[in-house]
Amino acid sequence: MVGLLYSEKVELNSKKVNEGANDIPTRFSLYHNYTNPFYPATTIEFEILERTNAKLVVYDFLGNEVETLIDRELEAGKYKLNFESNGLPSGVYFYTLKTPKSIQTNKMLLIK
Repeated sequence: MVGLLYSEKVELNSKKVNEGANDIPTRFSLYHNYTNPFYPATTIEFEILERTNAKLVVYDFLGNEVETLIDRELEAGKYKLNFESNGLPSGVYFYTLKTPKSIQTNKMLLIK
């Protein structure tokens, strides 16, 4: 492994975000959350290739925005954050990562 190891914990709207560029990213990727199905929390990981504005949003099955998990400029690297389902009903949810150059969406299942 070549590169720098960087880790920081940031509190955003009661969501813990672990950020780190421990490997050089090879592509823009939004990974499947784990565990899935989940209750009460799940982990979402993604990679971005370059410094850019990134927005990660959770939507319900009908496409209504449930929560914005992150909406700011990020350095290139791998990111991991915890999503807590406080007050949400069981069901299918989608999470979308948007940057000016890319967009990806994945599905997750909340079971109480």
